[in-house]
Amino acid sequence: MKTAVTIVCNQIIPYRIPVFDTVAAHPDIDLEVVYLSKAEKNRQWKVDERLKHKHVLLPSVSTYVSSRDWPIHLHWGLTDALDAHAPRVVVTMGYDSFAFWQAGWWARRNGAARVLYFGSTAFSSRTRDGVIQAMRRRFVHDTDAFLAYGSWARDYLLSLGARWDDIFLGMNTVDVKSFARITDRATPIERRRSHELLYIGQLIARKGVDTVVKALYRLPHRDFRLHVVGNGPDEEFLRRLVESRDMQENVVFHGYKQKNELAAFFAGCDTLVMPSHREVWGLVVNEALAAGLFVVAGQQAGCVPDLIKPGVNGLTVDTKDEAHMAEVLERAMGVTKNRAEIRESVMKYTPEHTGSELIRAIAHARDKRAGIVWPMAA
Repeated sequence: MKTAVTIVCNQIIPYRIPVFDTVAAHPDIDLEVVYLSKAEKNRQWKVDERLKHKHVLLPSVSTYVSSRDWPIHLHWGLTDALDAHAPRVVVTMGYDSFAFWQAGWWARRNGAARVLYFGSTAFSSRTRDGVIQAMRRRFVHDTDAFLAYGSWARDYLLSLGARWDDIFLGMNTVDVKSFARITDRATPIERRRSHELLYIGQLIARKGVDTVVKALYRLPHRDFRLHVVGNGPDEEFLRRLVESRDMQENVVFHGYKQKNELAAFFAGCDTLVMPSHREVWGLVVNEALAAGLFVVAGQQAGCVPDLIKPGVNGLTVDTKDEAHMAEVLERAMGVTKNRAEIRESVMKYTPEHTGSELIRAIAHARDKRAGIVWPMAA
């Protein structure tokens, strides 16, 4: 008999779909994913609702508070969806939404096991004490198993009281094999400098793009271009910053691009810069490495300990220090880059790998709830 499993997810996220499809394909799992909304207001990606896995899209109203980088969505119908599927295991994609707590309460009332799919780190958490931290500890205490995507996420779970044997380690990832193929087939953007830098992301304060512009201004040469792909409330500020330093020929704004439009940039650039002051993970790093780009990443980004091999496929940087940023960017431009070696460094982190670890976490939670003891994890 199949184990009924419900995953409660805040929105239809393109890079999560292959992970869920892997779980849905398991012969012993009857999976249903409950999406709280189609897409949050701060996301512009195209969403295809023709999903392979069984799912429910709840009616909802979404908004986004840009000053707090805080997506908010109100939904209804979660309890009805859980009642209809009657899962033995409930998976929540975090603990930062009322819906995740609601799903946890449903699981407790109905004797279902709980799994937390988790990526926050001590660096990405904006609140580390007080009532909020106490609530996190309570959520972790009441959870049977965890899928941590990344080493720092696992460490943070341990600090919140999770047991080592209950944590399964996956990686936050995209379809890296597909990304590599698409990049190889793309027509690269036209090169105009010896080094083409790339930034992809929202133009908001915590992303640190202004620090990159100021750091590049410090360099003794202008033999580079920075391609800024994305939009957001800080765009006008950044454009004025570029103009004030007479760098219009060196910093090019391209606006928002869909995933299928990014391949030309990945194919034609040398180094991705992810200068975020705070980043739970940074999936653009997975994409860039799969495309063969060298990466300069903020030293506190969640992906750093698992993906960045200093000097081989990337470097880390203090994103609030302009002088250090300038030094690291100049060093990155001088590194001899082996695109094949860079690409190989991330190819093992596939959605299928993460999906298999989630399946193990689900089985562990189910058996733990039933009183079955697993062997100690390695």
